[in-house]
Amino acid sequence: MKRMLSVLLTGAALLTLAACKNSAAMDATTSATAQTQTAPAAPLDAKQPLVYSLVEQEDFRLPVINLDCPAAKEINKAIAETQPEEYRTNDYAYMVNGNVLSLVTWSTDPWDGIYFTAYNLNIQTGAPIPNLELLQLAGFTEESYFENLRERVTFYFDAFLEDDGSLPPYIEDLNYSQSREIALSPARSGDRHGLSVDFPLFLNEENHLCAVLLLEAFGGADGGYEFVFDTSRPTNEFGQLWGMRTVD
Repeated sequence: MKRMLSVLLTGAALLTLAACKNSAAMDATTSATAQTQTAPAAPLDAKQPLVYSLVEQEDFRLPVINLDCPAAKEINKAIAETQPEEYRTNDYAYMVNGNVLSLVTWSTDPWDGIYFTAYNLNIQTGAPIPNLELLQLAGFTEESYFENLRERVTFYFDAFLEDDGSLPPYIEDLNYSQSREIALSPARSGDRHGLSVDFPLFLNEENHLCAVLLLEAFGGADGGYEFVFDTSRPTNEFGQLWGMRTVD
């Protein structure tokens, strides 16, 4: 029997992969800038929470980071330029771990293409947190991060195989082999496929580092789907649209 991808939607799953919990790992690993700062960045609007909706429509919400600092203002400007006519839906979730604010937005276009964007900000200093620093906060080196993702991507591609290791009739061998090789290799400049520290990263509600990877769907959307990989969950789990899928 062919191994299948079964969907286990966990309610607000990866969005309950999204809210705010601190963990010992974050407490033990803070950036030098955060350690030297005592006063948090001031809010733009004292009556609003840390993140609130600039636009609140059915299936379309645009967030605002409520911090009066240049980095937050740049992020808010970029998000505000997202227009309803460009995307069919737009939503967001935010998580706070220690001094780290992670804001994740996801959109679908008229063809049901899904796009994730992640922003990470130090709420004490108001400074943006580069992906390499986020890796370090989560206890990864670039090498160990890629090793972690390769294991997960390997499980993803293995799930399409029959029990005897052969490909099902609907998948062409060349397409599968090339897609798998690209997905497990460092991304080429300007290419969204492959592995890179420049792709969206964020910390979820459990203070786990999560990466967004674009993977071939084989019978799904042209160009593939973006999936969320929690680097601390079991290797055979990954997420899309804030739901968990398990490779059986």
